[in-house]
Amino acid sequence: MKLALSLITTAVALTFAVGVQAQESQWAVKGGIAAVIPKSNNGTLVGDTYKLDVGTSVRPSIVLEYFITPNLSAEVLGAWPFRSDLKLNGAKAAKVDYLPPTVSLNWHFLPGNTFDPYLGLGLNYTFFYSEKERNNALAGAKLDVKNTFGVALHGGVEFNIDKNWFVNADLRWISIRPKVKLDGGDIGKAKIDPWVIGLQAGYRF
Repeated sequence: MKLALSLITTAVALTFAVGVQAQESQWAVKGGIAAVIPKSNNGTLVGDTYKLDVGTSVRPSIVLEYFITPNLSAEVLGAWPFRSDLKLNGAKAAKVDYLPPTVSLNWHFLPGNTFDPYLGLGLNYTFFYSEKERNNALAGAKLDVKNTFGVALHGGVEFNIDKNWFVNADLRWISIRPKVKLDGGDIGKAKIDPWVIGLQAGYRF
């Protein structure tokens, strides 16, 4: 994890340094929807007492992208706060709101073409908040899902309508594994590791 963070930080610094020297720059903004789909088997809490399941959430999303070169871009993913149900042994026990802003570097293989596929690597920081207990499993207890860093893998394709407008579809895998506390004590780790599916309309300027 430390090595991945170091490599990403170095890459970001180098690419923005290149961007300063570039003669032309290009910005793009994308707006649409994103679905966060956690993997199955999200771990266990309190030893092996409770099997954890984290629910899917769909929200509006926005992406700001800067093209350092025609092929290389840096982007930031944002969204309306997601909300997922937390189930313990199949029963709804709580819900949690979260924001997973993600910074990525993307390599576009066919810039300027009608179809432009790309791959990327990034870093995510997920904020968890507004944890609320829903049934007797956690009655009277304070649930706390901790914020966490994680690596993000990214791939997608852009369909260019003209020089400004385009449609984008993408898929991310994000490592999200926050610690979970109950009344201040550690009770385990949630292995969320979701796929994030996005569909947006975009505009370059």
